[in-house]
Order: sequence, then C-alpha cells, then structure tokens
Amino acid sequence: MEATEYLKYFEKKSDRVLKCDVHQARYKKCAELAIGETFVDVGCAFGESTHYMKNYRPGNWTGVEFDVTAVRKAEDNFPDIKFLYIKEPKYLSLVKYDTVVCSEVIEHVEKDREFVESLIAMTGKRLIMTTPNKKVISVGHLRVYTKSSLLELFKGYSVDITENDRFFYVIMNVAKQ
Repeated sequence: MEATEYLKYFEKKSDRVLKCDVHQARYKKCAELAIGETFVDVGCAFGESTHYMKNYRPGNWTGVEFDVTAVRKAEDNFPDIKFLYIKEPKYLSLVKYDTVVCSEVIEHVEKDREFVESLIAMTGKRLIMTTPNKKVISVGHLRVYTKSSLLELFKGYSVDITENDRFFYVIMNVAKQ
C-alpha cells in the first residue's frame, strides 16, 4: 500500500489515536532514547508524532514523510518544525541526523531490509525503531515482527531489542559516544 493510500485512512483517526496513553508513552520513550543534536522522525504522517517527541525532548527535530500532501498539512499544523517530503526511501540517505526515529512504519514497508539500510545510512549516532509485537487489525500492515524476525532483518548489525506489552523497540548505536 502506498503512503498516500494509507494516510487517507489514517487521517480520520490520527489525532484521537496518537493522543492515547500508549502512543504518548512510545513517543516519550523514543524521545528519551534520542542522542545528539539533530533528530528526524521518519514516517511522520501529518507531523503529530514529531511534535509530541519534540515536546518530550526539545531540540532540532525534522519530520520526513513519503506523501507531499501530508507534509504540507504537517507544515501548516506545526510551523516550528521542519518537514521534508522524500519520494522514495532510497533518498533518505541524502540527509544525516544524529538520531533517526522510525516508529510504527516498518510493518507497512514492502522492502523492509532496503528501508532499514536507508535508515541506517541517515544516522551518525543512533537508530530507534518501533513496531507492534502483536497482530494489529489495521489497513496497511504487511507483517507482524517477532524478536527473531527483527534480528534477521538487522542481520550483520548490533542491535538491542526490547519489548513492552505492545511494541518492540530496536535501538542501534552506529557510533561511539
């Protein structure tokens, strides 16, 4: 499913869903795990996730989305945050950030290994990725990851995978502090 198709579905419920405690806790944890001076939220949709993480960890945040209409809405809603439209994941590596956050996106991506490689190429210090650890009844979810399938996805890289009641957190340090 293309980003544009999914975002049409997601827009109707995004504000209500993203304000709930479980998602706020996820944003807070991702923000707390971020290191460095520059942060990017890949797959930011309409900018809410970037906005919430910036509230939890003030700093130089950028949101990246694969749908130009969503980026325009994000810019209108959150003018204090920079948003970028990137046509395809392969172009992600054109910009660098200390911390890359990609939360609740990978389960929607067909070519997940290529996507992960693009995310790794974007960061100089840390990649933080989250994904549901159980089946979610939602449009656009292509798969449910297990800890072993995430380890396979990140084969060749050193990652720390933790789990809470709803999500896996994948943390990868790419440079020493």
